[in-house]
Amino acid sequence: MRVLAELEYVKGRRIGASQGRNSEVHLSHDPQIGGEVVVKELDKARISDPTRYFAEAHAMFAAAHPNVVPIKYACQTHGVIALVMPYYPDGSLADRIAVDPLSPCDAIRMGLDTLVGVRAIHTNGLLHLDIKPSNVLFDSANRALVADFGQSEVLGPGGVVTGPRMYQRAIPPECFLHGAAVVATDLYQVGLTLYRAVNGDRWFNSQQPSDLRSAVISGDFPDRSAFAPHVPSRLRTVIRQALDTDLTTRIPTATAFIDALTQIDVSIDWRQSTLAPGHVRWTGTPLGRAGLEVDLIPNSSSRYDVTIHTVTSTARRAKQQATLWKSGMTNRQAYAHLNQVFRALS
Repeated sequence: MRVLAELEYVKGRRIGASQGRNSEVHLSHDPQIGGEVVVKELDKARISDPTRYFAEAHAMFAAAHPNVVPIKYACQTHGVIALVMPYYPDGSLADRIAVDPLSPCDAIRMGLDTLVGVRAIHTNGLLHLDIKPSNVLFDSANRALVADFGQSEVLGPGGVVTGPRMYQRAIPPECFLHGAAVVATDLYQVGLTLYRAVNGDRWFNSQQPSDLRSAVISGDFPDRSAFAPHVPSRLRTVIRQALDTDLTTRIPTATAFIDALTQIDVSIDWRQSTLAPGHVRWTGTPLGRAGLEVDLIPNSSSRYDVTIHTVTSTARRAKQQATLWKSGMTNRQAYAHLNQVFRALS
């Protein structure tokens, strides 16, 4: 028996870090359930294939999982398809890393949550193909969820999707070279999202290759040698493995990626804060030891000083700090020295 029902929502302000060419996302009010929801409206006039009208809703429903943003319902008017989803007021990863990065522990937790969601998506025979910071949301328990299935595709014969549509700066080398995506394509995008999470998007956005395609294929974008100095070496290694341009040596599955992240031991969880132009502070919380502060401070001669402080310092720690303090460096020299500082303190 076919049942026709009436649904209603009151469209509010437009939200989202970016908008699709054929869609808009609004924070809205649903009077039927008495709460706020997010509504993604797809313009029918701009969608050439009617069979794709509800494809995103089908994909979200099929991938139902605690680490995947659920769909409440889908409906249509004369002009639009509307996908209605929960509202997450704690925002996205893009919001959190716009200026400063996540701490290593927070980045690993986010990565694990995201990968658990991605594994569920893959188990259901889908590729997401649009994993990026604006599509990783956080619930009230600070759990990361994968959002936005607008680019998702069903895995074809041999586990391949041909001609995928993708966000330009997240296209892996195999898609530039062969126009095809596989499971490891999503894992590359998770690796790129982790790269942005541990470095912050100002660091990532400062990398502007003149020829994106060539830079991605060669592995020059993003710069695998350029990490914020506090990022642990093992975490750098795992991210590089996820960004490997060679599919045969890239991390092959979400489960393998999860295993690699869970084996990382973070002895000091450094949290980076930009206090003023050029002045960056890292606050570390070592297990069973006094808290640490490392400052990169511009001085009056357009050079940089590195200073280190502890809340309570033993003589041994004070001696070690004295050897690590340094002044009058260029920016490049200061960051090279900071890499030594964090290795010594960890």
